[in-house]
Amino acid sequence: MRVHIALPVSDLPASVRFYERFFGKPPARMLPGYAQFLLDNPGLNLALTQAGPAKEPGSAAGSATSTHHFGIEVESVTEVRSALERVRDGGLAATVEEDTLCCYSRQDKFWVVDPDGHRWEVFFVSRRHGSPGKTGHEATHRNGGGGPIHGPNQGPAPGEEANEPGCCEPAGAPACCAECCAG
Repeated sequence: MRVHIALPVSDLPASVRFYERFFGKPPARMLPGYAQFLLDNPGLNLALTQAGPAKEPGSAAGSATSTHHFGIEVESVTEVRSALERVRDGGLAATVEEDTLCCYSRQDKFWVVDPDGHRWEVFFVSRRHGSPGKTGHEATHRNGGGGPIHGPNQGPAPGEEANEPGCCEPAGAPACCAECCAG
């Protein structure tokens, strides 16, 4: 099974170069105005289409219906480190966040931004707060293969999960709307 995302882009060649470096592989198909990346892990079919002069509904940032961000959840901090090394080796800028609280979970992650401003995060969840069947500060713990990217993992402080500044935003970005973490 693969998730399919059709993403209009303003500069197809620049976007292809970005995603080749982000995913570490070339597109599976290239046609005029179209590029397709097929990934097995994670299962993803990403279709890039050259956007016309008018913005299409749901296209890149700036539209009321634009996407907030995309994410790839991996199984370990080791996988986050490996992906971070790959994107940096490809010349992409990445914003690293270690042992951060986002979406009621402890995470280690990094963010990259494509040429059209689509934000992607690669993340590992070491602790989910308020998991099904749990209340308060009880949490689901996961062994992430050596702790966060650079330091020790810590649990939440009392009241921390109710006060998540900048939830689901890369460090230094404007805070997102509360609905990104609600429910």
